[in-house]
Amino acid sequence: MKVKVFGIQFNTGKAVTVSQFFDHLIASNTTNIDFHGFKRFLYLKKHDEKYIGLFVTTKDHKKFMEMSGDGGNVEITARDVTEGSALADFNFFVVHSATGRGLYQHYYHSCTFPQFGTFTKSYFEQLKGKMLDAALKGVAKKTEQTKLRQKFKDALVWTYFMRQESFVQLIAKLSRIKSFAYGISSLAAKESVFTPLGGLSKSVKQTYTFEPETKLSQAIEAIKSALGLIDIDDASVQGVDEKDEPVTIHLESNLDAFAEYDFDVVANKMSKFTPANFEKSWMTIELLKLFKDNGPRFTLVVDKG
Repeated sequence: MKVKVFGIQFNTGKAVTVSQFFDHLIASNTTNIDFHGFKRFLYLKKHDEKYIGLFVTTKDHKKFMEMSGDGGNVEITARDVTEGSALADFNFFVVHSATGRGLYQHYYHSCTFPQFGTFTKSYFEQLKGKMLDAALKGVAKKTEQTKLRQKFKDALVWTYFMRQESFVQLIAKLSRIKSFAYGISSLAAKESVFTPLGGLSKSVKQTYTFEPETKLSQAIEAIKSALGLIDIDDASVQGVDEKDEPVTIHLESNLDAFAEYDFDVVANKMSKFTPANFEKSWMTIELLKLFKDNGPRFTLVVDKG
């Protein structure tokens, strides 16, 4: 089994900064939380201009299956988890405090980044509500109240960063595609190249929303055709995964995976560690090295417009 490290980004909108959001997470109760049928434990700390974290998911089953032998003498045996313990999956991450960009470590059966983003969503909404309430205090005019509510309307968005070929492979794993958005590098594009998506766009940015009954294969073919025919940048797809969770996948020129390791090697390097001191673990140190080596991809601040 492989452990992979992917590029990620949190976008908190115009009213809430990434630092405010992550500081709120640090100040909140984020351990021993029931989420999607499992107990979750989020450990988070500020580290220079970054936030480093560990997300642990514990499984409640008390037995696991072990196979031994070879050939015709194979035997499968049910083993008990040590009393007082639980099976646990881990996901380490690092996020830049200004850009919201960073790295997320994942392996099969551990928590995916979209699931982790969904976990943090309620905390973001909680913070946004508190900030809006504070901003509305003493504001009597309805028009001013409306302006403030509009200011705080942005939702939390979490995205991957992938190469174009990986982008197509990733959206193929969705259960449904809701929309495809992109920026056009050249405004001199001819009308014919837009036919896979239904017509000519004269704007710098364009979004196509697919009808609920649109087949996944049809949406993917349209997107693939557009990617191959026009000079697109900053493309993204919004959809839902097999668990009906919202997913946004972002097209970037970053690497498919920033790093890849064998699970057994990682497990040996972290044979025993304390979650409260996760920053001293081998995986955190490795992520910080990767972050430093690829600095501009994470630290370059882009104007939100």
